[in-house]
Amino acid sequence: MATQSNTPDQAYELAQGFASSGRYLDAISAYSTAIEGGMISPNALIGRGLAFQRIDANDRAVVDFDEVIDSAPDWPGISVAFYGRAVSLHALGRIGEALSDCNELICRDPQNSHAYYLRGTIHKGMKQFDDALHDMDQVIEITPSYWEALFERGKLYLQQQAPEQAIADFTLAMTHQPTVSYVPEILRLRGIAEQTIGNHRAAIQDFTDSIALAPSDGSLYLRRSRSFDEVGERTLAAEDFEKGMRMSRRET
Repeated sequence: MATQSNTPDQAYELAQGFASSGRYLDAISAYSTAIEGGMISPNALIGRGLAFQRIDANDRAVVDFDEVIDSAPDWPGISVAFYGRAVSLHALGRIGEALSDCNELICRDPQNSHAYYLRGTIHKGMKQFDDALHDMDQVIEITPSYWEALFERGKLYLQQQAPEQAIADFTLAMTHQPTVSYVPEILRLRGIAEQTIGNHRAAIQDFTDSIALAPSDGSLYLRRSRSFDEVGERTLAAEDFEKGMRMSRRET
């Protein structure tokens, strides 16, 4: 923990270490020591704001990002403050303000793929699907390996009944090492897109791979049952249907 005997710079370095190791409450304490000790650089406020985000104290994070933006609008790292504030405002449900920060950040930094991604997420939540799709296009143009944007764009394509484009995006997302917890959903949605265009063998493979990772999801068996039936595998279809229905009843 930081103590009053630490210089502001020492307290800041201590806070950075705490934050990098996931000790966010200790990091907040140490950043506060640096700030109260008179640290001039906005870095301590940025660090404390990000640490507040990590513990879901987004209202307090906004206060820190506000102070940086108000007191040092021309600071070279100001993009971090705008993005951080936008993330926290979005989490607090202050959608209009979050969208405004995204717009400001994109004006200042047109190559900021994270700002486009967040704005696209906001537009999707507002059911402004064309705007969301445009933002995801921008993310992927700037950062082609941004798998989250490929995943989100794939979902938008699927929603807009463009299954071939959805399949292409889900496939690309899988090549960019997505977070493991997202893989079953990517496979499930690609399977649904394959079903939509009649590629039932490919759909069966995707549902099978998804089941291997998420075996307790009854909907996957029901989906696979449909494709088994379409390719004439009646016994396998019946087995999956029975299992899927049994699991669904347990869930309710």
